[in-house]
Amino acid sequence: MDRIDLGRTPNYPGKLNPGILWTPVFNGQVVLRLLKSIAIGCLVSLLAPTHLLAQNNPPHSSSQATQNVPNADQPSGPTTRRNTVRALMASRQAPANSQEPASKEPSQKDSQTTDTPAVNSANPDLSAISLDAVTAQLQQILSATDLDANLKQTLTTTYEAVLAETKKRIEEEKAIKDYQAALDAASAATADAKRRKEKPDFKSVYFDGSLVWSNLDRLQAYQLDANAMLQAAAKNRTETETKIAAREARKKELPRFINDDKSSIAKLNEELAAPVPEGTDPKIREANQLLIRAKLATTSAHLRRVELEQRTYESENELLPLRKDLYLAEEKFYQGQVKEITEELGKRRETQIGKYSDLVERLRKQLKITDRIKDPKEFSDLKTQIVSWRELVSEQALNRSRLEDARNRLRYLTDRYRTMVERLGNTSTVESNPSNQAGQSSLNLSRMKSLVANVLKKQREDLPKIDQLNRELEDCQSKIILVQSRILALDDLKRSFEDSEIQTATAAEYELLVSKYESVSEDPKSLSEDQKRTLLLATEQRIIDEFRIDANNAAETLFNLAVVYQGLIEHVTKYRKFIDEHILWIRSTDPFGLADWQAVADQTKRFFDLSRWREVPLRVIADFRNHTWGYVTAILSVLLLAIYTKKMRQHITKCGVLASKSTTTSFMPTFQTILLCLLLALPLVIIHLLLGWRLLSIAHEEQFVAALGWGLLVSARYFFPLEVLRQIARSGGLAENNFQWSKHSTSVLRSQLRWLIDLAIPCVGLYAIVVNATELRAEESLGRVLFGTMLFICTVFLINTLHPRYGVLREYLQANSGGWIDRLRFIWYIGLCIAPIVLLGMSLMGYHYTATRLAMHLHTSFMTLVGLLLIYCIICRWLLLRKRTLIVQQARQRLEEARRRDADGSLPPAASTTSLPIELTDLSHINAQTMRLVSSTLLFAAIAAIAFIWSSVLPAVGALDSVKLWSVTGATPDEKLPVTLANLLLAIPAAIMTIVAAKNLPGLLEIALLQHLPLENAVRYAITSISRYTILMLGIAMTFNSLGVRWASIQWLVAALGVGLGFGLQEIFANFISGLILLFEQPIRVGDVITVGDTTGTVSKIRMRATTVMNFDQQELVIPNKDLVTGRLLNWTLSDSTNRMIIDVGVAYGTDTTQACQILREICLNHPNVLKTPEPTAFFEIIGDSTLQLKVRLFLASLDLRLPTRHDLLTSIHQRFAQEKIEMAYPTRELHIKSVPKEWPLSAFKAPTGS
Repeated sequence: MDRIDLGRTPNYPGKLNPGILWTPVFNGQVVLRLLKSIAIGCLVSLLAPTHLLAQNNPPHSSSQATQNVPNADQPSGPTTRRNTVRALMASRQAPANSQEPASKEPSQKDSQTTDTPAVNSANPDLSAISLDAVTAQLQQILSATDLDANLKQTLTTTYEAVLAETKKRIEEEKAIKDYQAALDAASAATADAKRRKEKPDFKSVYFDGSLVWSNLDRLQAYQLDANAMLQAAAKNRTETETKIAAREARKKELPRFINDDKSSIAKLNEELAAPVPEGTDPKIREANQLLIRAKLATTSAHLRRVELEQRTYESENELLPLRKDLYLAEEKFYQGQVKEITEELGKRRETQIGKYSDLVERLRKQLKITDRIKDPKEFSDLKTQIVSWRELVSEQALNRSRLEDARNRLRYLTDRYRTMVERLGNTSTVESNPSNQAGQSSLNLSRMKSLVANVLKKQREDLPKIDQLNRELEDCQSKIILVQSRILALDDLKRSFEDSEIQTATAAEYELLVSKYESVSEDPKSLSEDQKRTLLLATEQRIIDEFRIDANNAAETLFNLAVVYQGLIEHVTKYRKFIDEHILWIRSTDPFGLADWQAVADQTKRFFDLSRWREVPLRVIADFRNHTWGYVTAILSVLLLAIYTKKMRQHITKCGVLASKSTTTSFMPTFQTILLCLLLALPLVIIHLLLGWRLLSIAHEEQFVAALGWGLLVSARYFFPLEVLRQIARSGGLAENNFQWSKHSTSVLRSQLRWLIDLAIPCVGLYAIVVNATELRAEESLGRVLFGTMLFICTVFLINTLHPRYGVLREYLQANSGGWIDRLRFIWYIGLCIAPIVLLGMSLMGYHYTATRLAMHLHTSFMTLVGLLLIYCIICRWLLLRKRTLIVQQARQRLEEARRRDADGSLPPAASTTSLPIELTDLSHINAQTMRLVSSTLLFAAIAAIAFIWSSVLPAVGALDSVKLWSVTGATPDEKLPVTLANLLLAIPAAIMTIVAAKNLPGLLEIALLQHLPLENAVRYAITSISRYTILMLGIAMTFNSLGVRWASIQWLVAALGVGLGFGLQEIFANFISGLILLFEQPIRVGDVITVGDTTGTVSKIRMRATTVMNFDQQELVIPNKDLVTGRLLNWTLSDSTNRMIIDVGVAYGTDTTQACQILREICLNHPNVLKTPEPTAFFEIIGDSTLQLKVRLFLASLDLRLPTRHDLLTSIHQRFAQEKIEMAYPTRELHIKSVPKEWPLSAFKAPTGS
């Protein structure tokens, strides 16, 4: 009693405790606390904005307190302050829990509510801040004219915030009342739900036994009512399930809200008690104090509301599941009623269809007509529609049953998904709770995770197949189309009846005619012809109308069924993705320890127990008697293959010798070798498949027999590709003599595969048996031992096979020394060898299911790559043989041309050497292009195959979204987007794919498509270059998008950097834009001959920054693209590659220049490279010192022909001039020597001294 909280109530934190004034404990401490509380209250009331204390007191305030609250219009002073104190004391004396029923006693659970920080006891009642008073004060400030502008703006902003906080507080108080009402009614509602669940009182839409005597219209009304009740029950159930899920998520957030509110209240109390800085305007001080109190009131109300919400949820923990079960029971009840009504309707429809059909037939016989009144086709259509009506009615019940079954499956799947999400959430909560102890709690958590993993694995296996659901959906859609076509046909028939001239009958008239006709049917003359025709027409119309109603109902049922199937597909996909995201990150079993070895020993004994194996041969013998011919056929096949094994090996050797010859051009030896390798691997495979298939067929309920069958089938699946690979690597076989593999590589591969098959395949079979024999329960112990043994064997195999020095890749690494694969050999070698060890460690640590899934995908990926490698080798072999065939054909063509030249002696030697009519194919160029196409195709096939294989594991990366690495700026500088480990793992393959695609896709596009289109080389080069740029930009965007760097978050940065880059890197950007101009405008193209400055050469590359020109000395000149766009250049082959060549010929004096010019023209005209138009010319132009200068002008089609043509022409001119005795000019110089007269002194010719 001496530790009484003077500042708050036990139920409402932040409220002053009124009972403290009436406590009977008047010891010294209580009196001191009471006096201290009154003193602080008076002090705060002196500083408080008294005009904002409640004018409109809460309903629980006493009349005396109401009278003592000061009015906002009253002047402040000592009297006002005393009234404020009285109002504060009155509010303290008011019942603290007056908003709740006075008779309600606090429950034991309520008393255990965690303490919340109290509002400062010096504050007045925080709920007394009136909305009207705040609004009035805000209007007074806005209308004031004597306030400073800055002061007015500050006060307006503050009071607007006070107004907003007050509105929030009022909303919170309304929510408190609602939650309090729900809390008060929770116990009664729970009791009522239990009573209704024990004794359901669902209202039936019909009375018991009333379906039998109800007519068809009444049954249809019952069906509509039952469907409406069913839909209402389903809607209530769905809403309740949604409410439960939302409440579970909300319950996890409430403790955080409570802690945040407590922290906020403590901070606000500190701010309220903090001294006001000197020099602060009193009005601003008053407004700030009011804002703090308003925030404190709102936060306190929010805290009370959250705590009351938490208590309400706890009190309704049992209510909502009861209501869900109640709605589910109601839904099942009305489903049963709908089913009963539908079945009764179907029976009635069958009976009614029979009556209608019989009535129509009798009327037609009596009327002696075999067709309809106008068109014979209409009667046959009506008969067809009656048959369709019967089928539709019989299928309607089945479709409704399928619809209810699909809805139940969807509901079950949804419930299971929600339950598993909650279970995983609880597991994560337990794991992240720091209060968990490291002992028994960790063990329980590990077992909980193992249980969850096993449940997830089992549920993933039990999920409906997406393919099956898609087939059912397609079947449903096809039936909808069929029903709609029937409705259209019925509409056409109905229009034909409306055109009839016979008067139709009303429903009453029709019933009268039918009853009269049935009663006197023995007398055909009782009804007139017109009455019979009227009855016939009315019957046919009723058939069409009622059939159309049933067709519409069937279409609606099928449409609902299609919608449910679509929902099933979506939920199955989502649930499978959810399982794949979590199952690989959860332990499927406990870590392997020493105690597990005893379990391994026990399970091994049970596995080899003779009582289990004794039944197997007996079942096989019995099955052999029943399927003798199948066994005999398989055994004979195996014996036949075994007998011819030696001959097949010898034939492989012979084919290898033939294939190794360089003159072989036939692919048949290679094909025969491939076929023989497959046949050599078949005997054991046939035995495994036969026994496995038959054991599965005769297993029945024996799990062990079925497990043996699965073991044999799995062994055959893993044995066959390894054995085929071993046969391919045999000495002198396919790999050595056809694929040109080195003998060292085939020897290593063959020897390693031999022991791998002998050791690993039995372990694979035993592991499959252990996994499928669930009665042994040995997967977690004996299964892990077998799995670890397999991984150890694979590790040794990889170490010996892939060793860089003595493994299968030794020759390849030596031939490509210095390449990436050679430089990184230790990285990929260690990585591949350590992968099985990592999987083994994961299995021993408890992640056994994860290890098995990853191992299976790794094996499939490895075998896929090996298969693509063999396909590549086969294609390369075929291309090599094709190249040899073309070489032989070209050699034969050359030989035939040489023989033809020898037979035709009229051709001059010079002309014959340059005028071969045969266009020889550039085999090396074609082979390089084809190999690029094959390599690129197989590369992308490998990427697609690997992506497909690992697609089921990729969703597990989504679980890494919880591992946050860093944050990036969003669309606004204040927005932060997290970058997770999943983003990083997705960005790495995106970057690799971008590099691979940018290097290979443009070339593949050119080889596969562009070369077959009528495009020039320059256009093809431009297309491939632009496609490369596009791939790079898209890949970079995808990579950065995976890392959270999006355009919306970096556009402002790009804009800011654009100015700096424009100045600092303007030359780079100018060259890049110039490169794009060159590609689009094409002033120069790849292959053009240009002259830039004093350099002439051929354009070989146009890159982003610069263009490469190769001159005739094979020197590469790199020219920035900007210089080519802005500078001057000479393009010899831009629009016309025709060029003129001038040859100077000098002849000696005395030569007949006319004859010489004629000979020169003849030589030019006879050369095939010289164009006939314009015609070559030869003129005598210069009389030199020692020569008569002749000039020959001729035109060539291409600049590439200049050098060989000049050589041929000069050679021909020299030979022809020699034949015609025309002397070539030689330079001459005359030297005249005269004698020196004797009288001249010789000293005159001496050089001067000193020179």
